[in-house]
Amino acid sequence: QFYNTAFTDLQKDMILTTTVDNSAASTNDTEDKVFLLSYQEAINSAYGFNTSTYNDEAREMLVSDYARATGAYMSISTSDYGNGVWWLRSPDDDSSNIAWRVFSGGILGKLYVYNSIGGVVPALWIQL
Repeated sequence: QFYNTAFTDLQKDMILTTTVDNSAASTNDTEDKVFLLSYQEAINSAYGFNTSTYNDEAREMLVSDYARATGAYMSISTSDYGNGVWWLRSPDDDSSNIAWRVFSGGILGKLYVYNSIGGVVPALWIQL
């Protein structure tokens, strides 16, 4: 539904189908147009990210007015004002109740999946 609502037909023509590796989740890989980043992708320097789990401005995401209006968390801290918290698709290795997130300062960490303060940041590949 998001894909059909968020993009025009021209934009949809540019979005590539991507094989999404879901191996950490013990599920089959999927073919998707839009997906969440994995932990490995979020520390991949080829994607412009820091290779550590510490602060990374490239992982900081401002919360949109729409997301804030629908309940997404927005930091009011001076150091990362306006940034949100967003989920990755990678579960924790030891617990099915925990998954990876990116916190407002661009820090990677794990949190219980029933905690609802996080949003999502859709990822996709486009062909120009």
